[in-house]
Amino acid sequence: MHQTDLEGVTRDDEFWADDVHVVLIAQGTAFRVRKETLSSVSPVFADMFKNAQPGEETWDGCPMVRLSDSAVDLRRFLNVVVKVGLDASEDCTRWRSRGGELVCSVLASVVRVAHKYQADRVANAAADRIEKAVDYAPWTQDGRDLEKHAPGKITLLNAGVKITLPQDAVEVVNLARIINRRAWLPHALHLCCSVGDLDILRRGITRDDGQVEALSEDDHARCKRAVPLLEALCCETALRTYDPSNKYLFRRCTAKAGLCEGVMKGLLVAFALKGIQADILNISCENARYDSSYRRHVGFCPQCHGWMLEHVKSLDRMAIRKLPACFALEEDTLMD
Repeated sequence: MHQTDLEGVTRDDEFWADDVHVVLIAQGTAFRVRKETLSSVSPVFADMFKNAQPGEETWDGCPMVRLSDSAVDLRRFLNVVVKVGLDASEDCTRWRSRGGELVCSVLASVVRVAHKYQADRVANAAADRIEKAVDYAPWTQDGRDLEKHAPGKITLLNAGVKITLPQDAVEVVNLARIINRRAWLPHALHLCCSVGDLDILRRGITRDDGQVEALSEDDHARCKRAVPLLEALCCETALRTYDPSNKYLFRRCTAKAGLCEGVMKGLLVAFALKGIQADILNISCENARYDSSYRRHVGFCPQCHGWMLEHVKSLDRMAIRKLPACFALEEDTLMD
């Protein structure tokens, strides 16, 4: 083996242990880690180290391997494999950032590297958590907390994962196609449509590692086609949700005659004044309807309260089942 000229390469202080056997180089950054750790999760790394040849590059006597991955992606993968590890349930609960939540872009980095090197347990754990985050099912999860910043940028927290839109949504769409998680597509494409300027999805958005993520021409066309359909779906859901003529909802009403029907009419007017069609990210109209204190505040009696919640859940399910059609995604492509 020979010592290589390492000009322009800097060592990563976080991953530079003494009792190690290999140095990985990614984008000019060197990571020194134990062979056994990587070999235990990745057959690709195991074969790579096993088949190392005399005369290959070294760093202070350690074999050196140059990788095509970004330093950001590799560091995030190593953080999981070397520092944190998988827990017994493999649900990524120990991968949280300092802010206390998982971050979608970090999970995506882990999936990219783990998938490439066939570290299947790691890839599946991260991918499963992304799936929970993009799958909008507030009747089974904790709903979405939305925080709007500058125009075109939204931070979303769902299932304990922080998602920044639209960049994370674009990344998830492309990742879904790479790892064949087609069931993500309706939800991820829906999130892509949160941006005002859809052309940015095609021009591309810069990832944390400097790489540019852009939708394919086909997926971009799907989003442009879907926006008016999503607007119509949002309006349809709202009108059906707050339909005061739906006597089924009030059949066990315990309030004074006509009171809950009046509340429903007020909600319908309020949504009409807000311009429902502009908020296509929430096809179920408003997360506040899942909050019991909000429903008490608007004035429903306890019985209408409960029926209203079940009504909303049913309409949400119906709306979300229409997403594949909005994006012209055939059912068989989602099940591949």
